[in-house]
Amino acid sequence: MIEYRLPVRQLRILLLLMLAVPAAARKTSVTPEMDKLLMAGVDDIYMMRFAQAEADMAQAIALDPAYPHAYFGRAAIDLITFIYGENQGDPALLKSFEDKTLESIKAAEKYLKAHPNDPDALFILGASHGMFGRLAIVQRRWLQAFGHGRASM
Repeated sequence: MIEYRLPVRQLRILLLLMLAVPAAARKTSVTPEMDKLLMAGVDDIYMMRFAQAEADMAQAIALDPAYPHAYFGRAAIDLITFIYGENQGDPALLKSFEDKTLESIKAAEKYLKAHPNDPDALFILGASHGMFGRLAIVQRRWLQAFGHGRASM
């Protein structure tokens, strides 16, 4: 029996290559124009320009209503506005967040039916459930938190 051992450095390089090649080889479902709008929305969220971020997401939805990323962005805007914005703690934002998160989940599920195993849509589906579950934990809605946490995986 021949035993073959790779030095740690070579093993690390091999693992990095194995992880990088599939990531580089897969195509993203985000078009360049959509990516530009989504990134502008993210930048606007970080700059606390929530109305402009909402407008960016609306443009992205208009560009491709089936694509789920912008729906997730809209839900994230409400959550971040609730936590950090001028209307901090406004209960109406929580209702809006819940509605938009459920819309994001539905959009991702619908997109996945047409594009099975799309990694971007799977990410949005998991992130939407995770974000909703996190809010449910804070509100001590344990069963709802469990359900969304489980669905996010």
